[in-house]
Amino acid sequence: WTLVGGGRADASTTARPEASVMPRNATWIKDAAAAVDPDNNTVTGADGAVYEYDVLVVGPGIQLDWADIEGLSDALGKDGVSSNYRFDLAPRTWDFIRDLRSGTAVFAMPYGPI
Repeated sequence: WTLVGGGRADASTTARPEASVMPRNATWIKDAAAAVDPDNNTVTGADGAVYEYDVLVVGPGIQLDWADIEGLSDALGKDGVSSNYRFDLAPRTWDFIRDLRSGTAVFAMPYGPI
């Protein structure tokens, strides 16, 4: 929710059910992919199921692990600590930026692909 955290959009205008944006003729498999075999047009899900495909669209998603940084879970949403990766916190990011009168704002990107 970068636009929300940057004060350019209201969070309520960015939320909608995922099913509402799925193409009509697509099969939505709600499972993590454990392996992709493009030679055989198959994907193996984390549950072990094997899916065949003609066209594959992958939504890699993101796994948030607040506990990996000591104290972060307790600090989120207060004292200037926020995240645009959580719907309920993105508006707080803008609140903190707007109210900042001095000091330095630090924005960090997660390591690896997003």
